[in-house]
Amino acid sequence: MDRINHNSRPPVSTPPQTNTHAGFTLIELLVVISIIALLVGILLPALGAARRTAQNSQCLSNVRQMDTAAMSFAADHRFHVQISSSDTLWVPGPLPSELRGKQAQYTDQTGGNQGRVKDWASAIVPYMGGDPNSDFENADPKVSKAFICPSDAGQEAGAEGYQIYNNITGGVGKENEPISYGVNADTTTYNNNGSADGGLWASGFTIRPFKGDVTNGNLDSIRTTSSTMMYADCGTARGVGQPLLIAGDQLFYSASAPLNTDPNDEVSGTLGAVYENTRARYRMPLAENETPEGPADRHGDKINVAFADGHAAGFGTGDFDQVYLSPHK
Repeated sequence: MDRINHNSRPPVSTPPQTNTHAGFTLIELLVVISIIALLVGILLPALGAARRTAQNSQCLSNVRQMDTAAMSFAADHRFHVQISSSDTLWVPGPLPSELRGKQAQYTDQTGGNQGRVKDWASAIVPYMGGDPNSDFENADPKVSKAFICPSDAGQEAGAEGYQIYNNITGGVGKENEPISYGVNADTTTYNNNGSADGGLWASGFTIRPFKGDVTNGNLDSIRTTSSTMMYADCGTARGVGQPLLIAGDQLFYSASAPLNTDPNDEVSGTLGAVYENTRARYRMPLAENETPEGPADRHGDKINVAFADGHAAGFGTGDFDQVYLSPHK
């Protein structure tokens, strides 16, 4: 019997090696490109919405931070927040006795007892971690950044439209400063015109809070702190055909005359009264207020508001009557 060789196998033929391989066809490339374009089209709006949401959250954090600083300021100044205007105090001079211990003051470089009352924003810089001798623009960048809304495209459009006309620490020639927020003048105006029911802002603009007297910044005089505005998104833009900002075009809100002061009207003394007034409404950075003179839209039809009790929230145009400006409402 023949021996069987278990190790023997038939020869295997190896196909010849080639350097060719299949590539993408034109149709396949077009399909891939179409899919990528479709994904980009789907993702970009979502990314844009996420970015706007993040910017709105940062803006809300800014007004809340300013509000917290103002409350800390008040704790050190006999429960008074910083006054927002006074023509007579804009000129360097001794601090009036009725304001001592209630308001912030800085001394001129010449020394002595000459000084000026700080603007409302610079007064709270030390309570936001900044140098007491810095104003809101020249403070530590982390502090100055809190005075700018990340959605405020107007900051890149030039200086016009962003103005604290009175009491700016830089003085004459520095009226336009980078800031995105305004103060409630009805709760922070100092009564310096000798009238019991009015306070002078600038160039004769008189603040008369709805149903009551000027409070000189006293938080104890605010009737409903949880509904009364302290700070909010604000952006004074030049009107069409208006070459310059005027003294009344300041970063503030007021439900004072000539706005609606009918005691039977629910919007009187609120942000709703400002919204109903064509001239005053342009202070609101709303999408509907876009003009050739400057961008306005930050958060669509909403603005962020900080209140006298320390909380902050966003409000749409339909809810402006819930935001009180008058401290007596």
